[in-house]
This record gives sequence, structure tokens and C-alpha cells, in this order.
Amino acid sequence: MSNVKIGCCTLPFNGKSLDEALDTIKEAEIKGVEIWGGPKHTPKPASEEDIMSIAGKVKSRNLEIFCYGSYLNGFEEEEFNGYKLNITDELKTAELLGAKKIRLWAGNKPSRDFLKVEFDRVVRNFQEYADIARDMDITIVIERHGSTLTDDFNAPEIFLSAVNKKNCLLNWQIVPHNFLLGLTEEESVEKFEDDLKRYVPKSGHAHIHNIKKQGKGFYACFLDEGIIDYCKLADVFMNSEFSGNVMIESIVPEEGMTEIEGLKRDVNYLKMIFNKKRGVNINGKKSNQVY
Repeated sequence: MSNVKIGCCTLPFNGKSLDEALDTIKEAEIKGVEIWGGPKHTPKPASEEDIMSIAGKVKSRNLEIFCYGSYLNGFEEEEFNGYKLNITDELKTAELLGAKKIRLWAGNKPSRDFLKVEFDRVVRNFQEYADIARDMDITIVIERHGSTLTDDFNAPEIFLSAVNKKNCLLNWQIVPHNFLLGLTEEESVEKFEDDLKRYVPKSGHAHIHNIKKQGKGFYACFLDEGIIDYCKLADVFMNSEFSGNVMIESIVPEEGMTEIEGLKRDVNYLKMIFNKKRGVNINGKKSNQVY
């Protein structure tokens, strides 16, 4: 049974300092984090002392660093404050943080718009990235996102198969909403469930979201009130080849609810479903010992 842990990305707190983000995550009784690679939480360029300082902030709060979230995309250069991202520095950042996973992006335009020569170039780059990362005992997890080579229901399979590296896996999350246009809510749920069962075993990390249908569109919501029943699907994470942890990446508090209250609602829901699958009493201290 997979030892799934619950974590939180610092990305939702991109308007706050890293210290503020970590304090909120700690208060929500979460065990680990994904450090956002944006310059407010990870300076660009960063010295070794900068990165060690970040690691120290996390450790001082008794949190683990599950993943470093980079914006390197293997296709076109990304630049922050005049600094161009490169695989050597990004992997070194992950290593200094003590992160065993680094999240990268596969390109920066819709998969259908890639020419074969462009697709092949991204594949070669990721094969090179994976080889370097393997020697550092780091696994690459590829962002599942719109306007990338993982954007629709079939694109991740195609790209992962082309790269074909054991330490290059998917960062699973729900498919972008535009691929659900024209589907009923029932059809959307079936698509999501099939997608989760197909890709979670090929994933090393997961960002957990939920959505609800309103009119012709879909909107972000709490994990316990959307169209995806994660309680029913928790076994896929726990009994498959999934080798990662589940991360909260967005916080959607209701009017009158504080940010920490919204975060705790999602955290408690995830604790409940994974503890239930383990046969652990969700009341009292036992539920806190699992994660």
C-alpha cells in the first residue's frame, strides 16, 4: 500500500512571503510542502546560501520538502529578473532543498500545435534532464497543464512514452476545463475517473483539485463538494504504482471564511479519506499520526 502523504504547495501564497506561507501550512497541520519556484519564494538567481536558508525555514517548522516546483519547460527559455532557467541550476536547487522531486513543464503551447521537430526536441531535452536527475537521485514530475504537451486526455501518455525514462513521471491533476466543453456533468465525471485511473500509476506527484459545474462552465471549489468523488478514488493512489504525495495547490475559501479555514477544510477531507482507506480511526490523535 502506497504511503501517501498530504502536502501543500507554497504557490497559493504567492502574494505572501515564504515565511508567511510556511506558517499557514504548519498551522493547517500539513506534513510537507512543494516550494514554488517563483522569485518571491525562490530567488532568481539564487546563491547556495539562499537555497539553504529556504531549506532551514522549512526544517525549523518540522515540515518536509516533497518537491521543488520549477518553471523550466524544455522548449523555450523562461526568464526571471534577467536570469534564464537551466536544468543544472534547477536540479541543484532541488538537491540543496533536499527535494527528491522536481516539477517541470513540457513546452509552453497546446500539444496539437507542436510540429514533430519541436516535439522531438522537447523529448530529447527531457531525456537529458532525466539522465542528469537520475545521477542526483531526483525524479522529474511533469506538470499536467493547459498549453503544454500534457494538456488533454491522451497527450501525457504520448509524451511520457516518447521520453521513456523511469525517473520521468507525471504530476497528475485534473485535465484543463476546456476539454470538458460540451460534456454533461455525468460524462465529465466518467472522463475524470478514467483519466485518474489511467495516469496516477504513471505519476510521481499529484495536485488535487475539484470543480463544480455552473451553467456552461466549471469552477474551482472545495475538494469535498465538487463533481469528483475522491473518497471513491483514494484506492487508486494507495494501491497503484503511484510513488508520490497528494498536494493542495489552490485555496478557495467561501465568503466569511479565512484562508486557513479554507485550507483546513481541504486538508481534513483528504485526511479523512486516506485514513478511512487505511482503517484508521479519524477521530483524535490516530488520524494525526498517519501523515
